Amino acid sequence: MENYDDWLINELKSLEQEETSFIQRAILNEAIDIVKEQTKRIEQAKGELDGRVWDKQGW
Repeated sequence: MENYDDWLINELKSLEQEETSFIQRAILNEAIDIVKEQTKRIEQAKGELDGRVWDKQGW
């Protein structure tokens, strides 16, 4: 995770800890999971793009 992702996750965790409503805490927890999943998918897409660029058969 990069700077923005870390910052966003930390902010969401902070909000989650302050929240008293179970539903709101669940939503914030799911938002954290979504950010982590999106970060993982972006890294995978970057790797795929890099692999396709270096594929000699496509040249």
